Amino acid sequence: MKIRVSRAIAGLLATALVAGGSLALVEPAQAYTGTPPWIAGDSSNLGGILIYDASGQQITAGSDYNELGAFYAGQKTAATAGATKANLDIAFPDAANQVPSTWFTANLQASTAFATDPAKPTATGPVIKKTGWPAGPTPIADTLSGGTLSTAPNYENTFELRMSNSGPNGVTGGGKYWAVVIEFNPAAAGGATFDGLAPQAWRQVWPTVSTTQATVSTPVPSASGTYAAGQQITLTSQSSVAGTIQFQQDSVDIGSAKTVDGSFNATSDTITLAAGDHSFTAVFTPSDTVNYTGATSSALSISVNGAPTTVSTPTPSLTSPRAFGNPIKLTATATAGVPGTIRFKDKGGFIAGVPAVTVNGSGAATSVSFQPSVGAHSFTAVFTPTDYVNYSQSTSSALSFTVTKGVLVNKVRPSITGVLKVGKVLTANPGTWTPAGTTYTYVWKRGAAVVGKAKTYKTTAKDKGKILTVTVTASKANYTSKAVTSLGKKIS
Repeated sequence: MKIRVSRAIAGLLATALVAGGSLALVEPAQAYTGTPPWIAGDSSNLGGILIYDASGQQITAGSDYNELGAFYAGQKTAATAGATKANLDIAFPDAANQVPSTWFTANLQASTAFATDPAKPTATGPVIKKTGWPAGPTPIADTLSGGTLSTAPNYENTFELRMSNSGPNGVTGGGKYWAVVIEFNPAAAGGATFDGLAPQAWRQVWPTVSTTQATVSTPVPSASGTYAAGQQITLTSQSSVAGTIQFQQDSVDIGSAKTVDGSFNATSDTITLAAGDHSFTAVFTPSDTVNYTGATSSALSISVNGAPTTVSTPTPSLTSPRAFGNPIKLTATATAGVPGTIRFKDKGGFIAGVPAVTVNGSGAATSVSFQPSVGAHSFTAVFTPTDYVNYSQSTSSALSFTVTKGVLVNKVRPSITGVLKVGKVLTANPGTWTPAGTTYTYVWKRGAAVVGKAKTYKTTAKDKGKILTVTVTASKANYTSKAVTSLGKKIS
């Protein structure tokens, strides 16, 4: 039986092949879950291709052939050094000859720029991307619209996209290529025929979609026991498959990544230990990123002892308790003769806006002036030696310090302005307060009776011959509110 590929499908595939590779025009009766049977014996195949959409997300299946128009194909093995051009072919089998390297191929795109696209998450860098595909008549459209597909076993409804490169040291001349295999279901066929794959839908068959989680062991140090500052060690870790291991200290790479040996072991560069607590991990990247995903080991924690140092409990420039509005400074003294810096903490966290201060010749350091918040505080000093290899960091005991609410001071008494007659509007002047930036509320009284609570007050007949006063209450964050009453004014 022969199957005719429609022009609609062809046009769609044309857009798909922007990325470069090769297809196998065939039709499996059921979905493949691993490597298709023809791949293993194909000596011309260099590896697989991953396909990405325009946003850089890997695609492995779709509900419509039109989705292929956004494809980018990333090469799954490193590009040959010097190659500058990409070549894209579509391949499909002959029933009489099932060797992939000899399948019939049709050129889809030749001499497309072969360059790195940093926006796409490719495994090793380069991608093939054709902007504005299709543009005019496309080889794949022409090929598929008039082509027929064989029903040879293991090849039904499967296309193979083949990607090769050219230029200096390119692989085109040797017949080598990278490939991705896609299974599709023509619109005319029933979904059941294709193991649940709906009409007009597609899925990636190879490189395999599912990957195996690789493993990597916790680093093992070349020496154990008590560690001293300046001591040198190496780390060894083991992976489950071939690849590289990048050792890290405190999330920072230690030298370059190391290729695992035949036993899947790798050893780090030499590490000179510095005083303090450190965390070492091994980050594994598999060579076969089609079938395996990378892994990060659990952490190896090492505490390294340095020569002990001391730092005194901070001394405040003002005694406790102290009202808000009175900035303070803290002074501490570290081990004499050991250069370094002192930084101050409050309740275990470094004080915002208070930088580390270099100690003087006597080991003393004084912080910049800062304003603690209202409430209880616990100040400590942390001494960090410049020579952290031979000296250890030290932390002082705590200083308890309390900051109470500040005091608002009235410098000029509130007053009443305006015509002191019935029916006139009077205005309350809040006076002058320290510190500035306070908010004010007002209470007008006729004798003991409250007659208003705004900044202004319009007198009435009841006020005639009476004494009016206004009480101004000043408020400010971190300060205790305070009320001051103006002198009385008689209304005529």
